[in-house]
Amino acid sequence: MRSPWTHEELSAMLRSTRQHIEQTEAAYPEARGLPPLTEDEARELLFFLVETGRERTLTEAELFLHGQLLAAFKMAILAQKLGKPPGRYYVIAEADIPRLTNAGGGQP
Repeated sequence: MRSPWTHEELSAMLRSTRQHIEQTEAAYPEARGLPPLTEDEARELLFFLVETGRERTLTEAELFLHGQLLAAFKMAILAQKLGKPPGRYYVIAEADIPRLTNAGGGQP
């Protein structure tokens, strides 16, 4: 099956994503990217962070980490639904590609 996305559109998504990463790294210099996680790993880390949030207000960096963990959890679930064996994967849903290529007019 042929992809409905051209090489140019996917290259634009990659450029846009790299630019977004650079901007995010500049805004959060202490933040580091997460590796791909399994569903169980992401869930466990999310629960730990939520428990921390019950005890005290989360810092801005912890809130950023929360967003990263949610994305990792979503990717792990998508990988599982796609039939990938248990493991760590980066997964982008086809429905997210227009937003990532800015074809939908949104931010990556």
